Amino acid sequence: MMYEYRGSHFKLEEVQSWSRKGTHYQITDIRTESSDLWLPDTYGSGRVDSLDMRDDRVLPIDRHAKERSYPEVRVLHIPKGITEFRIRNDLFPKLERVEIDEENEIFSTDGRLIFAKESGNYYGKKEKWLKYCPVCRGDVIEIPNDVKGISAKAFSGTQYRQICFPEEEIDIDLKAFDGSVWLDGAVYPIVIGICCIRLIRRQNAWKFPGWYAGFMPDFLTGAVR
Repeated sequence: MMYEYRGSHFKLEEVQSWSRKGTHYQITDIRTESSDLWLPDTYGSGRVDSLDMRDDRVLPIDRHAKERSYPEVRVLHIPKGITEFRIRNDLFPKLERVEIDEENEIFSTDGRLIFAKESGNYYGKKEKWLKYCPVCRGDVIEIPNDVKGISAKAFSGTQYRQICFPEEEIDIDLKAFDGSVWLDGAVYPIVIGICCIRLIRRQNAWKFPGWYAGFMPDFLTGAVR
């Protein structure tokens, strides 16, 4: 079904869930020519609580969905009710700012990056992870010091040539920078803190801090000097 909300149209699909009461919908497509895109979080008596516009859920025959992007959108507004969010970073190629309702319990933003509270360690503690960079164009982007992790494809499709990383230890998915201009121009090997992102050739020796030896993966143990 298509739902008109604040000048834009959203395709909604009902989501069946035994763990949640009431009727729930997710947004799977958008029609808009507005510079300000406001996502809905209610429809009738039901809740709109997810946005899923990933490429991997698009059928081959759906040409519009495969090629969709929204260059008109300059500001993306995410309400408090959206608790699941899956997009390409370049879905809004000329986006200038992200705004997220302060009452949203899952997501937050600094205006360019989208963060989520996730269980990022073995103890189940909720930590701040960088999920998306929908403001995908610019020269330099800085990751705040309180970010504890960077998720897969967090910078995919972004045009930044310089990324400033936190001074503190940070967990990084090995696919966090796939398809980014920064990765294409980086000098190999790429090591961020204690994380090796990618090699371009075999290394004869590695240098790690002495305290890190106890955490060394087996495949690197013989290479440490």
